[in-house]
Parts: sequence; structure tokens; C-alpha cells
Amino acid sequence: MKVENFLIGFSIALCGNHHLARAQQDFKLSDYNTNTCTGAGENYVFINTSVECAEAADALELPKGGADLVEFPFVDFYVNYPIYCSITSGRAYFNGHSIGAGEENSAPICKYVAPVLAGGDPHFYGFNGIAYSFQAMCDTILFVSETAQLLSHVRLTRKDKYSYIEFFAFKVSQDVLEFHSSDGKALINGEEISFVDHKSQSKESFTLTKSVEGKEKKVVVYDINLFDENHNRRVEVRVNLRHNAIYIALKGNFPSDMMGMLGNPADNTKLLSRDGFENSIPKDVNLELNHFGQSWQVLDTDPKLFQESREPQFPARCHFETPSQSVSGTMNGNIRGGRRRRLYEQEEKLVVTPEEAAAACGRNGGGISKQEACIMDVVAFGDIELADEPFYSI
Repeated sequence: MKVENFLIGFSIALCGNHHLARAQQDFKLSDYNTNTCTGAGENYVFINTSVECAEAADALELPKGGADLVEFPFVDFYVNYPIYCSITSGRAYFNGHSIGAGEENSAPICKYVAPVLAGGDPHFYGFNGIAYSFQAMCDTILFVSETAQLLSHVRLTRKDKYSYIEFFAFKVSQDVLEFHSSDGKALINGEEISFVDHKSQSKESFTLTKSVEGKEKKVVVYDINLFDENHNRRVEVRVNLRHNAIYIALKGNFPSDMMGMLGNPADNTKLLSRDGFENSIPKDVNLELNHFGQSWQVLDTDPKLFQESREPQFPARCHFETPSQSVSGTMNGNIRGGRRRRLYEQEEKLVVTPEEAAAACGRNGGGISKQEACIMDVVAFGDIELADEPFYSI
């Protein structure tokens, strides 16, 4: 098959210069006399390396505990002070032990980790700011980590002129959760979960909490709190029943061996395909995007997470739009210009006009790329209230 036939439906955007030093607001103090990052705010996590602790101290203009190194001065009494990076009596120290406790004159120094997202017509906002869209129909690996025993599959479905995440499966240790977009149901190990008597369900490696949001209570929210060691890892699954699509957010400090459609936390220059460096995609060059997406299709040798199979299944490849409808290339601040033009030309068939969508999406506070993704999705889904989805403003 010719290369151009593979490229259908893919585009990529660069979200900021990640070679620049961290801004000061990326680091914050948590509450004094605590041993958590809760006081710093949502999406703040521990700084668990002395190198990054020194960087945080410089950014916050704090003197360090040692001459050139950030080091904990009270090794024999480490349990009495916060773990990892903290301020103690006005100076920054690093406690390499993993126990710790709150101390009156100490506060943890925490870092902001932006949520990693997937949703809409599917847009992927991966680790280190790499963002792209992939309109296809197939099962793909959203993320996988051997060290954390995490594995996730998303089932992408095409409808009319757009795609969306119809099912989301998430394996934590030995347990498999599955979420359905049509009815908002959740399953654990193939059994539907009942929340009638309890607002949450707990397993050995996670707690699952359910809530309902939206004016019409049409958004089912599942919060998966992972039992990890001081990483504040959470996975939020939002099922929008107005248009039957799933939105996913990873929050917290995930391990460096994470791979998949959301990229790799340890590599801020590439989207690594399944076979590694050979077919890597540089962030600043729009090359062979088809290899990246196709490489993460669920294979017949991969674990099966979904209860039921659906075509296409490997060795059949992902289904895309026809070449006459395709658009690929960099976003560069204008999300898939050809795609938007095609939607504009069919405006009379849409419930929401691009102008109405732009007005609604302009109020959500998201960046340029997310506002443009919002406009495109509001028009495609024909739902003006979709602009209020947190996915477009985080």
C-alpha cells in the first residue's frame, strides 16, 4: 500500500518550547507541617530527585541546604521531616528516604505536572507537550508501563465525519476496568460495577469513585486513584452521554518507561513508535506519522482487555477517512485547516455553526490549540455544551 494512504487522519502540533527552563509557577510550596503536595494544588506532585530539587530551589530563589548540593542535613532523623524536596527553616533540602512526616518548620516543595489527555475527535495531548489528532477506527494502546503494571487500550470508532473513543480499558496489576460510552457503565474483570450502596469500589491496587456532572447529569465521571508510592497518580475517565464519547486524563507523576499513543515522559523530543528509535517521530518534523499510529494498534500477540472484539482487528489495519477527505500535516496554531474548511463547506448540515462554536470555545480558557480542537469538535458533534468539557480548558 502506498505511504500516502496511511497518512489519512493524522496531524501534529508543537505545544511550547520544552528546552526552556521551567517557569517559577511550575514549583510551589505545599502546606507547612504536612508530608503531601495537596496544599500546593491539583496536579502538583513530589520532586523525587535531588537534581530537580536544586532546580526548584533556584526557580523559587531559595538558598540550598548544602554548598552546591541539595542534601538533607538530619539523616538520623529523616522520619521527622517531609520526604524528597522541602523547605526547612528557609532553606531547600532533599530527603532521599521514602517515609517522612510533617514538621512545623518544613513544607514540601512540589512540581506541577500537566494532565495527559485523550478525547474528542480524538486529540491526544501527550507527555512533554506533544499534541496531535488521529481520526481512525481500531483498537490502540493508549499507554503501557511494565514497572507500574499499567496497560490501557482505547477503541476508536468512526461516525459520519469524525472519530471518537467509544471504549476505554485499563489494566492495573491483575485487574481490568472497562468503560462504555453508550451508557456510562463500568466493569471490573468483566462484571458490571454497582454503585447503589457505595460511591466507590476498592481493589488491591486502586480505588474507583463515580460521580455525575452537567446540567442534565449527562456526564459520568470515574476517578481511579492508584495506590502508588508518593506519585499521586490518578486516571480520570469522563463519559459524555450527550454524544457518547469518552475523555481520559492522566494526572500525577508517571514512570519513565510509559509508552504508547501518549508518548514517553522521559523523551521530550519524540513520539516513540512501538519499535523504538528507528521509527521515532521528531517533535519538530512531521514525518511518517502513519508508522507511529499504526505501530500502537493492538496486535494479536497483545493482551486482550476488551470483553468483546470488533473489526478491524490485527492483521487488518486501522480504518481511516477516504483520501479525498483526508488532511494531514502540522497544526502550527491552525488545527487541520483542510478539515475545518470541509466542515465549513457543509455548514448548512450542522447543528452548530463554526461562529457559534468559536464564541463558546473562546470562553473556556484553554490554549490556542485546545480552543481550535474545541471548535472543530463542537461543530463535528453538533453540541454547543461540549465547549464546557474540561478537556478543552485544562
